[in-house]
Amino acid sequence: MPADWLSAGRITLAAPLPARLAGDLQLIESLATQRDAKIQAITTQAESFTAPMFGLLRSTRSVSLDAPVTMQMVNEAFNDLFPVLFYFKSEYNAARPVSYVPSLNPVFAKPGHPTYPSGHAAQSRLIALTLGAMFNALELQWLAMADEIALNREIAGVHFRADTEAGQQLADRVFILLMAQPAFSRLLPLARAEWPEIAHLR
Repeated sequence: MPADWLSAGRITLAAPLPARLAGDLQLIESLATQRDAKIQAITTQAESFTAPMFGLLRSTRSVSLDAPVTMQMVNEAFNDLFPVLFYFKSEYNAARPVSYVPSLNPVFAKPGHPTYPSGHAAQSRLIALTLGAMFNALELQWLAMADEIALNREIAGVHFRADTEAGQQLADRVFILLMAQPAFSRLLPLARAEWPEIAHLR
């Protein structure tokens, strides 16, 4: 599907605008002052941001073991996102913030792939949209968590604001196309049924 979406022009993403680089550099340097306060969340989310998002399901059960359809939806969403995400990373080949400001001293070593669009922003938003489609009453909370995860990557010094916004836009477009696929959307009621304790939040 992702290859078809790209070849048919169903997913497009504008190039990062050179005109906003100076403003984004100023912003990322300002955000770096929040690192000490955010370092625990930054490092935890770098290892796994799905665990806290699944935590909103209010269950002590294992998602991977006890909710296979939920896990299937998340995995299928990610599997369709990644080719699109890395297509645009390669297409625009945008440099990481530290390439412009070596003194930025990001929390993590410079990743081996381009910065635009942000993978964490795209992935976290896509999982928020997927879980939110299951339980609408929790969607805003999941989206807020996704926003925090994306912002923390900026605070960590590994992404510009333009990267974040592009990643989120990409997630929105992928999600719309996913939901238009019957093989994906038909899983929603099956996944929802795996969480009877919060069935009232649909």
